[in-house]
Amino acid sequence: MWKRKTNQEIWFEKEQIKRLRRQNNLKKSAQRFVYAFFGILFFSIVKALIFDPELDSYRSGLSKPIGISELREYIFIYVLISLVLSAIVFFVSLLIPQYFNRNINTTVICNRCYHTKIIDNNIRCECGGSYACIDFYTWFEDRNVDTSDDESWIYKYKVMKNEA
Repeated sequence: MWKRKTNQEIWFEKEQIKRLRRQNNLKKSAQRFVYAFFGILFFSIVKALIFDPELDSYRSGLSKPIGISELREYIFIYVLISLVLSAIVFFVSLLIPQYFNRNINTTVICNRCYHTKIIDNNIRCECGGSYACIDFYTWFEDRNVDTSDDESWIYKYKVMKNEA
């Protein structure tokens, strides 16, 4: 049976989610920093080996790639560029985590008949109710259903199954 959560329950749940995201956010930001650093460094080196290694190569006309032996002269600038761009990625993912993580619940539930569907432009249900995010509702078992704590029902079920 579906039941709407109270405002306090919704607020408490959102606070818990925020707390967990903050804890995991630093780890994910560090991973993004490492991936961005090595990715940018790799593409910078490939650019130097295939195209012109100078930063203003678009002005120099024809591309003049360098050999692997000459790469030592340019590696410092490529590491520096990779560090700066990776630091930008790190701080953006640390300060604005929703920019990288788009966790949006797309399931909605009718407040009258409890019909669920994927979110779309229709906000009215066929029964006359309106749809709300399913995060605002919780499922609980009906108390009228007999749920005895003893485990004799398992034995009864196995006996019935074997007799059939």
